[in-house]
Amino acid sequence: MLKQVKEDPGYIMKGDTITLKCIKESGEVNMFYLVHEKPNGKNESQQQSTGEFLFRSIQKENNGDYFCRYCNQKACSEFSSPLNIFVHDVFPRPHINVSPQRIVHPGTTVTITCTTVYSNVEFSLFQNNTIFKNGNDGGNQFSYVISNASQGNVGFYSCMFKSKTNGMRSVRSNTMKISVLELHTSFDVLGRRSQ
Repeated sequence: MLKQVKEDPGYIMKGDTITLKCIKESGEVNMFYLVHEKPNGKNESQQQSTGEFLFRSIQKENNGDYFCRYCNQKACSEFSSPLNIFVHDVFPRPHINVSPQRIVHPGTTVTITCTTVYSNVEFSLFQNNTIFKNGNDGGNQFSYVISNASQGNVGFYSCMFKSKTNGMRSVRSNTMKISVLELHTSFDVLGRRSQ
């Protein structure tokens, strides 16, 4: 069996360190073999005396299917089932949330929060496709507070982030529209005030 081990769960990102672990069933092993079948059909192989194959700073060239087998002095095992490795060069989109809601009255406090599963990142917040705020609250989120909502805050908001380590960026989040609507006082047919 072949399995992938990585410190951070989630996508395998360009520059990550991963380990492919060839797990033997039983018995003595002299050599482990790892075969990399590249998307272009070419194969590369590695051999070593331990079953853990370390990849430091993994790159797009490492994409493909991996198989392992092990041998002792008498025979070799069958090849494992394939393990597909796909190295991403952009992070997945962060999540954006607007609280208390996306349609508010003037003067309402609105909080826009962007989150991701990745840490050590800096967020960029967009209003109508223009960056207007960068930052990080620590960890894996960033919140921006509109303390007195007005017509100037109406618009489409989204966010993205980049790694502080290698500068790699995410895909931009989904868009949230914030609307600020006036409360209108009206009168019913009997002249009573209603809202």
